[in-house]
Amino acid sequence: MLIVWKWRDLEKKGYVVDADLLAQPAYANTLENISEAFGTLYDEFEVQEQQPDGTTKPLNTPGKIVRTFVVRTMNAPNCPEVAYLQRLVEHYQKEENDLMVFLHRRDGFVQKDVTLLSNNYSLVGCFLIGDGRDVVYYRPERKRGLLGDNGRFYAAPAEPDQGRPEVRTANPRKKIVFARFFRKVWTYYQHEFYTKIFELREDLLRHFYQLTDDQSKVQSAILTKHLQEDDALYLRVISFIDDDCCPLSPKQSKALDTYGKNAAKAYEFDDLKANLLAHRNVTQEYAAISDLLHHTLVHPEDKEVSSINSWLRELDHKFSQLLEAINPKKP
Repeated sequence: MLIVWKWRDLEKKGYVVDADLLAQPAYANTLENISEAFGTLYDEFEVQEQQPDGTTKPLNTPGKIVRTFVVRTMNAPNCPEVAYLQRLVEHYQKEENDLMVFLHRRDGFVQKDVTLLSNNYSLVGCFLIGDGRDVVYYRPERKRGLLGDNGRFYAAPAEPDQGRPEVRTANPRKKIVFARFFRKVWTYYQHEFYTKIFELREDLLRHFYQLTDDQSKVQSAILTKHLQEDDALYLRVISFIDDDCCPLSPKQSKALDTYGKNAAKAYEFDDLKANLLAHRNVTQEYAAISDLLHHTLVHPEDKEVSSINSWLRELDHKFSQLLEAINPKKP
């Protein structure tokens, strides 16, 4: 895993990668020889068992987390910080690793950065994270994650009176990340887009089953109005279809962000499309469900559906086709 985040210890040492730092003479050759920056601008934590107890399976292949703190120049199409990140990705791809990349929203990373990396490198996935909502952040209620909210790997002392044991996802002094926490996060992000799409499908079906079907035609505007009764679900649909003609407005993006914080979930799909389209086998399926949602929910244009039930069956079918394309069932 390459985690581009607000690492507190790198910040204290002055190793925050931005345009000004990369312009300094000490880092003049960084983009040409990225390995020279190891131990300063980036480092590695090895994945190891915490205390082998016979219940935690050893890793089939060695794992590591690469850490770096990058502040991206906002709205700059070409900037040295992104070039640095590309060199870092290339460096670890040369070792033929399965690589996941995590980019911190609050440090300026956006959808186009996910698109750039997904289109140019063979990644397991590239994910936007932030605000402690995503599964890469440890939460006691879900008992998985790696990061805290303070720029460090998660650590919490034992609270015997509350029945809570000590939790440490890493040993920073030895530069070790504990395998049982790493494994859960890795496994989740292997299937994150499948999970988020599945949840959206189920929430949409549940929401529209409330409507009574009398086998008559229904104006799409009625479906849109019903969806808007659940503002968070409506915004999730807009984010999912990623349509240039009706993107989330800044106000809507902020609202969806707030809904996610309150639910401790990442509801945005701003890193979905780039990852799906990097795998050509799902392009058609994604376009099909996006088109249906666009024309019947988000931008109806006086269209109609033959009946609520037939529309729900089509919705379920197209979502299922996409999910099957992402994660084909074994024969």
